[in-house]
Amino acid sequence: ILLIDDDEGIIKVCSAMLKKVGFTTLSASSGEEGIECLRNNIETVSLVLLDLVMPGMNGQNAFFHLKKVNQDLPIILCTGYDLSSVEHLSDVGFSGFLQKPLSGKALYGEVERVLNTI
Repeated sequence: ILLIDDDEGIIKVCSAMLKKVGFTTLSASSGEEGIECLRNNIETVSLVLLDLVMPGMNGQNAFFHLKKVNQDLPIILCTGYDLSSVEHLSDVGFSGFLQKPLSGKALYGEVERVLNTI
């Protein structure tokens, strides 16, 4: 699972939670870095958790570039905004949604739901 978030604390917590249940994680601190990481690990990345608000390339723009690298890649939007404030993104094609702060239960549940629908 590729974690793309500019908050190092979020990456550490999500990575630890996902590793605890058997997932391997990669991380990137920006949209640009995430795209490069995906290119370098195209065969092993099966899911992306993508922050919406980051300096430089935001999550929505990163989403489109990630999909150019792998159009079938499921991407879960992860943001501090509530779902109603990002509903305009529902037609973009995100595979799932997680609201920060994340609980382990919500993270595991959404990751499992998305991976089981592939």
